[in-house]
Amino acid sequence: PNIGVNATIARGENIYAGVARDGILRSSDYGLNWEIVNQGITGNITSYARNGNDIIVGTEYNGAYISTDNGDSWRSINKNIYQINSLTSRDSIIIAGSTHQIFYSLNKGETWLNSTFYDGQINCLNITDTCTYLGSTNGVYLSSNYGETWNNLNFPGSPGYRTVFMIFAIGDTLWVGSQNGVYLTSDNGLHWNYKGLGNYYISAISKINDNLLAGTLNGDLYLSSDNGTNWELINPNLHIDNRITSISSVDTSYIICIKDFGVFISSMNNYNWVDANSGLLFRNTNFLSSNDSYLFVGTRTGSIWRRPISNLTHLSDTEPIVIKDYSLRQNY
Repeated sequence: PNIGVNATIARGENIYAGVARDGILRSSDYGLNWEIVNQGITGNITSYARNGNDIIVGTEYNGAYISTDNGDSWRSINKNIYQINSLTSRDSIIIAGSTHQIFYSLNKGETWLNSTFYDGQINCLNITDTCTYLGSTNGVYLSSNYGETWNNLNFPGSPGYRTVFMIFAIGDTLWVGSQNGVYLTSDNGLHWNYKGLGNYYISAISKINDNLLAGTLNGDLYLSSDNGTNWELINPNLHIDNRITSISSVDTSYIICIKDFGVFISSMNNYNWVDANSGLLFRNTNFLSSNDSYLFVGTRTGSIWRRPISNLTHLSDTEPIVIKDYSLRQNY
């Protein structure tokens, strides 16, 4: 069906997809068959979070919903939040970000408080054991009270040039992908360390084994084996000028998803990228995810695709592809 997938989440053998027109799709066989599981939900699905056995979704105009039974039923936990752009959850805490407001619950959505966020548009949220991080169009912020108040971590850059696209924490280290490259802090913003790629907008970042990988808005993938001191371009044969949306790995291979061009795989040893799109009818891809058995891809035409990992790993040993010509078309 021609439905737009806005958000996806995997739990065990179940995969959930939030679609643009009032729906949640669920697969219990790794994406082979899908069923609609939106009983109790109204509104376009825009974001999600997972917390143990609970699945939480945010909508465009009708607040947030929670399911505790793998999506068989949903309960509204707040209908007064508009345009939930991001969600994060841990223990009994749920934090939702709209464009300029934070809504937070300390009891799994039974009651809510809110605070206004004045410093730019909220792009991403990440909760840890001790605090919550927020990335916006004006830098990085920290809350030690789950969103009641926020402290500016003084992310480097001049006003208007501090946009943060993604944040993730590994132990005491916070990694940030921004419009000015990669940064990290190990002391909650007291000191920021510039880690390179300052000429690029970093749209995806991942730590795989001991290597840091960073994807850009123009399709380049860089690898650092020394925590960001030096970077190496590892997909020069692709020549695809579009956003890397996801970075993953399977066994000894790296896998990336490039918006509107699909999935590509390379051995970790030779960086010979090959096309992994055989059988994928639509390449307007916007995410990839994997488990021990399958790779999953979501497209903006509303379809979820899977491929056995056993059929992928051998691809990285074939001849590399070189894409010389491509075209972009508006898709709406």
